[in-house]
Amino acid sequence: MKRGILITSLILLGTLLAFSANAMQGDYICGPKMKKMGFAEPFSMRIIFNKELNLSQDQKDKIFNLILQNKQKKDNITTEILKVRYEKESELLKSNPDFNKVKSLNSRLASLQKDLFEIRENLRTDILGVLTSEQRQKLQELYPRGQKLPRGF
Repeated sequence: MKRGILITSLILLGTLLAFSANAMQGDYICGPKMKKMGFAEPFSMRIIFNKELNLSQDQKDKIFNLILQNKQKKDNITTEILKVRYEKESELLKSNPDFNKVKSLNSRLASLQKDLFEIRENLRTDILGVLTSEQRQKLQELYPRGQKLPRGF
């Protein structure tokens, strides 16, 4: 019995350590300060710090400012999505929900999610616009389009 508990606890500990090591992987890329600021674009930050792209300081600053602007836009839309979801769930939990209202809220959610996608794609386009043609080519080699890209790009 003790042996089974020991083996189970070791397996759980190993799993926990594996997940925490995976979660900490991005810290050295963005740094703890960036994490505190709530960055959700680690891949965009990787572009800035990628030595193979040989970005100038001006390019790094421009990309960083694009990321900040993008984050503010995404935060506004994400907040609106949370409000609409809350309103939708509240309506559904009523004893006699208005399904027309729920449908309109679903449409609003779809519209907001589309806006979020557009913001993400616009950020990608803007970042590519800052890079030179050689840097864009190098980025394409590092992360081919169509391949599963890291989150945030």
